[in-house]
Amino acid sequence: MVGGAAVGAAVRRRDDSNGDDNDDDDGDDSDAKLAEALAAMLRENPRRRPSAGEALALAYFADGEAAAAAEALAAAERERLGPELACAVCLERVPEALGAACPRGVAAHFVCDACLSAKVLHDSRVEEGGFVARGGRVYCVGHTLAAGDGDNPCAGGGGEAYGDAELARHASCEAFAAYSRARSEVVRAELERKADERVAAELERLLAMDAEQRRVAAAATHVREHILTLRCPPPNGACGQAFVDFEGCFALECGRCRGHFCGWCLAWCGGDAHQHVRQCRNRLSADPFYGTPDEFERSNRERRQRQLDRYLGAQDADLARRVRRELARELADLGLR
Repeated sequence: MVGGAAVGAAVRRRDDSNGDDNDDDDGDDSDAKLAEALAAMLRENPRRRPSAGEALALAYFADGEAAAAAEALAAAERERLGPELACAVCLERVPEALGAACPRGVAAHFVCDACLSAKVLHDSRVEEGGFVARGGRVYCVGHTLAAGDGDNPCAGGGGEAYGDAELARHASCEAFAAYSRARSEVVRAELERKADERVAAELERLLAMDAEQRRVAAAATHVREHILTLRCPPPNGACGQAFVDFEGCFALECGRCRGHFCGWCLAWCGGDAHQHVRQCRNRLSADPFYGTPDEFERSNRERRQRQLDRYLGAQDADLARRVRRELARELADLGLR
């Protein structure tokens, strides 16, 4: 497409070539041709503006030199767009760059951008169930053909889905937006389904246990969630955001609730943790605020061990023994006993 800078440059070249010898009639004719050219190249809809080659073919630029330049630009444009291919849906021949190839490379399944957009809009209708069954993807046109329909590796569900980047490049904005919304809905539903399955499996496992086994499972879960997992520690438990590690100052700020706590002992400090970190009795570093990753690991290993011993020490000996056995591998991985 031709932009304002190209228009201005072309107009200057044409005006320079006219010089001052044109009479008034020639000037009027030139002005009319210029108005025609500007109207075409400055259309509000960019898709309706002429290409560079088409612009140079307009009457305002119609001299021998401009015609040659127009042909050269048109040739370059044809090379950029590639050879013309027949769309598998509408059978129209369009340049290769203005359509999408089959993800499996089947030449006969090439689809023009317009037909791909219509297909994306059709296939993205979640309420009909097909989009969900296809995993929230749009497949090549040969995907739904019956198995054995000629030499078609995509038949019988053997096709591959278009990638998101390919759809964004070739489908219309409306079609890709519909696809994105539908795909997000499918992914969310799948995550919810898997979560429900995990909850159901855990409930079934718990129901199969006797009372003593449930006591062990509950205690082991408490240890995993509240001792072994590093979490933001507000007193009322309102946050509890888990974290793995960090870099820099041990006066930590939670990314979720924006509260502050100590990286040495995980004590809640409210609005600012620097004063506590500087005086923390669990601090291992000589620096008042900073420490190394090894010091962080050692500090939290010692803190976890103290909390684990305190919690299990409050249980009866048999329960404590069985919980330690249940968590043996996890404790060993963290250097706990």
